[in-house]
Amino acid sequence: MPQFDSTSTALSNDIKGKTVIVTGVTKTGYGAEVPRVLALVGARVVVAGRSLDKNRRIYQKETPNAELYELVIDLASQKSVHEAAAQVLRYPHPVDVIILNAGIVSV
Repeated sequence: MPQFDSTSTALSNDIKGKTVIVTGVTKTGYGAEVPRVLALVGARVVVAGRSLDKNRRIYQKETPNAELYELVIDLASQKSVHEAAAQVLRYPHPVDVIILNAGIVSV
């Protein structure tokens, strides 16, 4: 079984075929680049965020053969978090990696 540590990179074969959830998916920055690179190297990517329509089109255009899944989640809502967790438990593949990129703003 491959080990993920400080010597691993997203461009290595260690991540190919793994299921990776990325929270805080956005149109720019880390929230856009991390899922894109993971999809390019063959990871099964779950993009998680509040609004995903535009992001899905971006990833599908650049990586048409990638396995991309959407997880609509609002981390400020416990109900949304519970619903998302229930959805993840129904996935056909186990989750191997979670990248917590989402920020939580409290007013």
